[in-house]
Amino acid sequence: MKLQRLFAAALAAAALLSGCTSLSLNDPDILAPPKAGGNRAQVQNMIEKDAKGSYTLIYPESGEFKSGIIQHDINGDDVEEAVALYRAADGSPRMLTAVRQGDDYTLYGSADLYSANVYKLSFADINSDGTQDIIVSFDHGSSAPALQAYLLGDGLNSLSVAEGFTDYTVGDFDDNASADILLMKPAEGKTAAKAILLAYGDGGFSEKSACDVDSDVQSYVDLRFGKISDGISGAIADGVLENGDYTTQLLYYDLAAHMLVNPLFLNNSYSQSVRSSTVRCTDINDDGIIEIPMCNLSEHTKDEDVETVCNLVHWCNYDPETMALSYTQHGVLCDKLGFMLKFDAGALSSLTARYTADNAVTLYMLSYKGSEPIIGKELLTVKRYEKNSFDSSLTAEAKLIDTTAYTYTYILSEGSTLSHDDVTNSFLLT
Repeated sequence: MKLQRLFAAALAAAALLSGCTSLSLNDPDILAPPKAGGNRAQVQNMIEKDAKGSYTLIYPESGEFKSGIIQHDINGDDVEEAVALYRAADGSPRMLTAVRQGDDYTLYGSADLYSANVYKLSFADINSDGTQDIIVSFDHGSSAPALQAYLLGDGLNSLSVAEGFTDYTVGDFDDNASADILLMKPAEGKTAAKAILLAYGDGGFSEKSACDVDSDVQSYVDLRFGKISDGISGAIADGVLENGDYTTQLLYYDLAAHMLVNPLFLNNSYSQSVRSSTVRCTDINDDGIIEIPMCNLSEHTKDEDVETVCNLVHWCNYDPETMALSYTQHGVLCDKLGFMLKFDAGALSSLTARYTADNAVTLYMLSYKGSEPIIGKELLTVKRYEKNSFDSSLTAEAKLIDTTAYTYTYILSEGSTLSHDDVTNSFLLT
């Protein structure tokens, strides 16, 4: 263990001396990282002074920022400030912020944390003063989760936001240049689960609007703020049901009606979003708008093992006029291997796909005899290899792409109706 700690400490020093935007130390037993040189050593000195000796960094469990020391441009001057989360020498959880001025860091402020069990940290300008404040959730999954805001004004000032919620996200829902906080509250007794939009004003947060959400959602695997249609931004809530299925709700503030709405939950589009696949909403076509996946098994015969059958995916945009979903893109979804193959609706209707090995997917021609599907000849096989395990000299497979973990290859079957360009242009990592 001593050797492991020394090694981790060496990595921490390297991270501090590099241009990294965050410090990551994975050993919770490290009390004080080794001294760094230059201005970064100033941050460590501030932490030690505030902690009154040795300290242990605290790492958020989820979200974009998972380091004990985070560097982030808080005030928009293109210079990154430092935010540190740690246990002080007496065990109390603390937060410290430091501002960089030229080559030096100066202390901005420090404050107590609500708890050492930090779940997620976000930055958001909640009072439209041009400076991003810090939003932190604590004790996630417990009987008493809490949300705190730390305002960067005259020092670092903490403010209680809420308790007893499932998850949260931040964003400017009402288009007034200040960020709001959306809370997902679980059902309580006969009261349905709700989404509650909180806005900051007069030194505190108050409810701006609320609406019902699906009480059957057990947890949210992805809750974020983004563009959900032309001119509309809101929350995209990918939740998981008790049986493991995924579902998507869209929540936005209707500026004309002055109310928070959950439109898909009110019509058939919501049930259409339920899927056994773990694929989440994403901007699939790089148009700046988040698409919602609708999934169903590709055609198969009655005697086939459905575990081997790949899903088809129909990516959809939200249409505010109809308050429903409209198709934008289609494909074969091979989520077990982390990719999809894009096809137009016509081509997709004549294809079906199977997992033919642990790391292989094969596409087949599809036809019908009456209403019964007929699985035809092989068209294409896509394979996935562990990084550096693929040897092109030993196989006739063509390489598709290298990722940090895998190499993807493909084989076109003899007489396939697909071309090499069809394959390379349709392949997309999910």
